[in-house]
Amino acid sequence: MTVAVAYKYAANPQDANVRSDGSVDWSRAKAAVSDYDPVAVEVGRKLAEAAGAELVGISVGGKNLSSSMAKKNAMSKGLDRGLILSDEATTSWNSAKIASALAELAKQAEAEVVLTGDSSIDEGVGVMSALVAGYLGWPCFQEVVFDYPGRRRLRNRPGCWRRHSHPDRERQRGCLCGHRRSSREGAFHEGHSGCR
Repeated sequence: MTVAVAYKYAANPQDANVRSDGSVDWSRAKAAVSDYDPVAVEVGRKLAEAAGAELVGISVGGKNLSSSMAKKNAMSKGLDRGLILSDEATTSWNSAKIASALAELAKQAEAEVVLTGDSSIDEGVGVMSALVAGYLGWPCFQEVVFDYPGRRRLRNRPGCWRRHSHPDRERQRGCLCGHRRSSREGAFHEGHSGCR
């Protein structure tokens, strides 16, 4: 079995500078693995160790994705190996084309599970997991709900899942990427922005 984690190597917009004329200066924004992706890698590592599987990182991006700095940054998160598509032409691709390429990389890795972060640091659209699953012909679970002690429920968007629990019992919910929120509410019906 192989577990794949899709990650994005991008510049953090918080490091960019807005000039007085309204243009954006990206010279100080350093590229790195998106802030949400290490959580997906951590979940993938736990899944891979439990299944005796290999953890493979997959990514699509510009030339900087193949730099030694980008490779070290991705591998330092806990991946066993990586498969990337690094081409400057990918910077103009839309989400669907990138998802198609990620699906092909997942097939090359012979992945049985693909995890993504909550969203990417630069765009934050939150659709990549659903698009990749669509190209693979797989179901897509964008949220895992943990209900202690030890029971796990999955929720597939766009449907709703509603649960009423004892008001004194703390509940955590999280995505496959690991996005978590503690709640003491008796019920919830909302979601967050989805996975990448």
